[in-house]
Amino acid sequence: MTQVHVERLLRQELGLIVVRLGDAHGLAGRDELSGELVDDAQVIELREDRQLSHARLARRAKALLVALGNLHAGTYGVCDECGKAIPAKRLRALPSATTCIRCQAWREATVRGTAPATIARRTVGRRRGP
Repeated sequence: MTQVHVERLLRQELGLIVVRLGDAHGLAGRDELSGELVDDAQVIELREDRQLSHARLARRAKALLVALGNLHAGTYGVCDECGKAIPAKRLRALPSATTCIRCQAWREATVRGTAPATIARRTVGRRRGP
């Protein structure tokens, strides 16, 4: 994929997310508590679902903005952790990816507390900065 093509895809996805965020914001004020226990529980659950969806969309938008910044800086497609190229298949599937599959697996294992120390020593801190 060319840089122009990648930028178009990133901007297109970002535009869709911005529209969805705007739609979600417009719906937020339409549900009121009625005083009925079951009805109020459903309203509260709906509000929580909307908040979670909004948070997910906001995180996705932020990731797309980071990817656009990386594209313009010339670092798009380079793993933030190890500095190696992120495979094209991964970037097609997740255009905002900032890590290769191995480093992403390590990040997720670290969050869960299951990352082997040998992997941590080999990848962390290898590439930091510009």
